[in-house]
Amino acid sequence: MQYLTKIAKVIGNKKSEKDEDSEYPAQSGGFLLGQYQKMRMHQGDILKDSILAKYLSGEQPKSFDDPQEDEIIFPFGLNLSQEKALKRVFSHQVSIIEGPPGTGKTQTILNIVSNILLRGKTVAVVSNNNSAVDNIYEKFDALGLSFFMAKLGNQDNRKKFFDAQLKKYPSFDIKTDDQHGYESLKSKVSSLREILQVHNDLAQAIHSMEELRLERTYFANEVIKSLEIDHLRSLLDLSRYSVEEILSLLAEIEKIEADGVKNVTLFIKIKFFIKFRITSFSLYNYSLKQIAIFLKEQFYVIKTKELEEKISTLEKKLSGIDFENVLNEYKDISMEIFKSMLSQKYKSGEQRKEFDKDSFRCDDFMEEYPVLLSTTHSLRECKKDDYLFDYLIIDEASQVDLVAGGLALSCAKNAVIVGDLKQLPPVIEGQMVEKAKELLYFFSIEASYDYQKSLLESISRVFPHAPKTLLREHYRCHPKIIDFCNKKFYNGELIILTKNCEETSPIVLIEAQSDRKTESNKCNMHQICSISKHLSDADISDAACISPFKAHNQQSREVFKGDNIEIEVNTVHKYQGREKDTIILSTVVDQENSFVDDPRLLNVAISRAKKRLYVAVSDRGQNQNIKDLVEYIKYNHFEVIESKLHSIFDILFKSYCPHSNKHRISLLDKYKARWAQQAGRSKYSSENLMYDLIQETLSEQFSSLALDVSLNYPLRWLIKNKEILEEEELRFVNSFSHVDFLLYSKVSKRAALAIEVDGVSYHRNNPQQKKRDELKNRILEKYQIPLLRFCTNDFEEKEKLIKKLKEIKSQTDQR
Repeated sequence: MQYLTKIAKVIGNKKSEKDEDSEYPAQSGGFLLGQYQKMRMHQGDILKDSILAKYLSGEQPKSFDDPQEDEIIFPFGLNLSQEKALKRVFSHQVSIIEGPPGTGKTQTILNIVSNILLRGKTVAVVSNNNSAVDNIYEKFDALGLSFFMAKLGNQDNRKKFFDAQLKKYPSFDIKTDDQHGYESLKSKVSSLREILQVHNDLAQAIHSMEELRLERTYFANEVIKSLEIDHLRSLLDLSRYSVEEILSLLAEIEKIEADGVKNVTLFIKIKFFIKFRITSFSLYNYSLKQIAIFLKEQFYVIKTKELEEKISTLEKKLSGIDFENVLNEYKDISMEIFKSMLSQKYKSGEQRKEFDKDSFRCDDFMEEYPVLLSTTHSLRECKKDDYLFDYLIIDEASQVDLVAGGLALSCAKNAVIVGDLKQLPPVIEGQMVEKAKELLYFFSIEASYDYQKSLLESISRVFPHAPKTLLREHYRCHPKIIDFCNKKFYNGELIILTKNCEETSPIVLIEAQSDRKTESNKCNMHQICSISKHLSDADISDAACISPFKAHNQQSREVFKGDNIEIEVNTVHKYQGREKDTIILSTVVDQENSFVDDPRLLNVAISRAKKRLYVAVSDRGQNQNIKDLVEYIKYNHFEVIESKLHSIFDILFKSYCPHSNKHRISLLDKYKARWAQQAGRSKYSSENLMYDLIQETLSEQFSSLALDVSLNYPLRWLIKNKEILEEEELRFVNSFSHVDFLLYSKVSKRAALAIEVDGVSYHRNNPQQKKRDELKNRILEKYQIPLLRFCTNDFEEKEKLIKKLKEIKSQTDQR
């Protein structure tokens, strides 16, 4: 408490309480300090029962059974993620809802508020700015249901509210009673849940098909085009084979080839006849390499067929079902129950009690207005000192700082924290960052309470057992637009429910030419001029141009004005929470400012676009995240990029890997024994495997690199142009040689880092193995693939991996 109070004091009285709608609302230091001083005077029992008390002490919040779980309603619509989120709200004292762009975060909050009222409880809905809570109010108001909400906050807002109070309660048209409504919902919820699951499964299957087609195209262009395998298709009909059978046969063929077998023996032919039903011995007139390529091609053919059948099966399950109608019917019944409750509490047409700025801090006011809307730092001014709301909902908590957030947490018994750590954080001035570090050290406070962290991040760390629900269903952007964000920022967890309309390209990349001496502002002008020429009337009808800096926005306005184009221009920060059919993103290269390359900034910018995204970049230096976006666009446009390496065919390899490992000791099994023998290591293999260490490091510190990892990746699958290899190196590549771990980009499918794990005694005392290691080192160096080697007696594996990944990121940023 002292730490937060001191920070409030340091912030200073730069802005008054009335200025809370400014771009940096956290800077109203004089007002915040007064709130903390006042709270410390009255803390007593009130603080002990609040969420703030648990937050400050680190005591974990409670969980409990919800006796009314079967009575949860969804008057604003639902999906499976939202259902899970609502159940957790009413069974945990603190719950966290992660809302990526376009996943129905506002809809979820509306449903939570409705159910809180249904239970006769009170709730405060707050955010760091008025626009977020205004959005909640407007959704209820559009249905004529805002009369139970008090939109307060600063003095101006309070005055507007008291001046506009309704004199009477509205009338309700109730079509069903509560009991009948609940029975109707219970009869529908099970089947609706099944329909929602099928709907999600179908969307994921369609997305998998798109991914498969894309990878298959690259495989055809990079691999098949150089080999004659047409006749093989007529020799061997694999249409009745499963994917598993094809991959099993492929593993056998590659094992034979790796063993150096020139001619397939009669024994092998008989074995394949029995095991794989191959009757045409003419097949063996072709090289083993050609047969292997043919089998890989057939994997894509059969996998496509299997996905088509899966999609057809799911579509049949939904055929005859009007999905939207079923969903709307459930929503309408929920709304009837909600209105019925309101009509019982607020009698239609009756006179209602009025309040003013001097009389509203009382129990009668909360009975009359059980939903209170405010900003985080003004909430305490909107209630009695000894009053706690039953629930607190903090929207956009990833933008709320700890000082303002702490004030809000002091006002409620239960809290729902809603936000997204992958979107913009609170804006904190540089001087404040340094002072906060000093105070953190002075008070010996845990890093979880570091003022640089958003309230969402801090709560997540302080309450690690509080349930987190990711809203997975995405409804806003074109699939190709949001899929970049999904791959790069959300680990592929989003379920994309928008349709892929291929009439026009959803993402347009415009690379403006510039020389190294070009100033960034001139470079920005080049970018915008290039975009202006590409815009159609349809693009302009609902469009916005956004960039990181206000100065560049002014230049953009001038360019569009000169071309007689009326278009909204603003910063990315101003657009969080908003959307447009068309977004024009000017990336503005500034080598000295990492702010431009902030992954959260890029995530917000891209996910504002519903139908079309124009990305303007300079042809000079691009930082890591911008480079990933450019490579994603090029990969999805099938743009040919000259390379001596193949793309990573991850769908094929992930399916193939288990079959391949049947023919050699699994890498995981091989290292399990080695790692477990090291002094001080855990006896549990899962904690000792390099694979887990890589995944952990990538997710904790390098998630923005959007890297995936494959085990035992064959060099012959990786290297495309073998002309630069010497004879010995070529033999090595064509053998069963592989890299233990290959890290590659999820968005561009390019290799990023090879990792080898060497057994100490085996590699030191084995000249043959040492020679193989040197060969592999030489080959990877020729193809400019970074290599990191570990010994099984290393004790600083994570530190070495972090250092290498930082080097890779730095080198990428400098290119």
